[in-house]
Amino acid sequence: MDWRLARWVAAVIVAVALPVGVLAAPKLAVAAAEQTGTGRGVAAAAIEPDIPWAMHTITSGPRGADGTDLADVNGDGLADVTSGWEEGGLVTVSLHPERGAEAGPWPTVDVATRLYGVEDAVFADVDQDGHMDVVTACECRKVVIYFGPERSRILDPAAWTPVTISVSGPVPQRWIKVAVADIDGDQDTDVLLSDKTSMRFPDGTIRYDLRGTRWLENHDQGASWTSHPIGFASGEHQFFDVVDFDRDGTDDVVDAATVRDGNAITFRRNLGDWLGWEPTSIQVPAGVGQIQDVQAADVDLDGDLDLALSFSHADGDLSGVVWLEAGPDGTWTRGEVSGPAGTKYDNVSLEDVDADGDLDVMTSEEIEQLGVVWYENPAR
Repeated sequence: MDWRLARWVAAVIVAVALPVGVLAAPKLAVAAAEQTGTGRGVAAAAIEPDIPWAMHTITSGPRGADGTDLADVNGDGLADVTSGWEEGGLVTVSLHPERGAEAGPWPTVDVATRLYGVEDAVFADVDQDGHMDVVTACECRKVVIYFGPERSRILDPAAWTPVTISVSGPVPQRWIKVAVADIDGDQDTDVLLSDKTSMRFPDGTIRYDLRGTRWLENHDQGASWTSHPIGFASGEHQFFDVVDFDRDGTDDVVDAATVRDGNAITFRRNLGDWLGWEPTSIQVPAGVGQIQDVQAADVDLDGDLDLALSFSHADGDLSGVVWLEAGPDGTWTRGEVSGPAGTKYDNVSLEDVDADGDLDVMTSEEIEQLGVVWYENPAR
């Protein structure tokens, strides 16, 4: 299944009737077996679990680096990154530099300079003109699309054209992440999402059953939708990952939630039809803040799926980014990534940034102004 990922901005776009088939660019391949570059074929080193990974700054910007997204914007085969800066009012696009210069900073353009309250930015070719656009969402109930220029003018801020869409009606403002795909194989686009809170409608009706992770079945090309629950861990659901976690040939879901007594990470095994689910709790590591994101991939190159996690409220000695090593007996071992640096991290992306054959962690930090950063995996 070809998943195209976005976050709660996608839900707003669906609500204002933009075509869901263009919500985000296809995810760049991150499977270790598909990595190419100078490190391919080099034996992986053991990753010391207590030593933070080296941090590299893509752009530090002003204040409030929030959600990030990856795509190849300029056609060079390398992952570029966009980010919204909530307090600073910026939307940035940073181009992956030439090989060997990934430590940064990266060439960056300010696509927007006064979009205060921007929570997220994702790449998508909305108008299908062959040039990547940036779709942003704000707490002020509006979506702004910055239509991208030809590749030679990407770093020219005047070349990006903004179009603002105001949103009204019972649109949930707490949708955290959305993925779109033909889930049930009927040749239309369905929606997979996580919802932090219940939905309140203008007539006062409250739908508590819409919390958690679920998917929306598309009927008659969007004429109606059926909500199918995947799972609810109580509290507030955050990000999720779609991955064949148990390697049985069927996509599963791994999701994260902040709950009354801390954090919850749940592997939700797809029983084969996207209607039956078997939940298994994954032990949450100690010494972290409130969970934000969970992404599954082979971090240590031993052939199984590990987890990369990000957190907010990582005060003092708490860590904002860690990874969990999968053990053969089903146990998980905590590994450090960020150490105590940073307080509030957003989503994480796993990408071989430096082409050495292992997956690095790209993310953003909002409170201590670390900006958009990537952590270098020491496996190679």
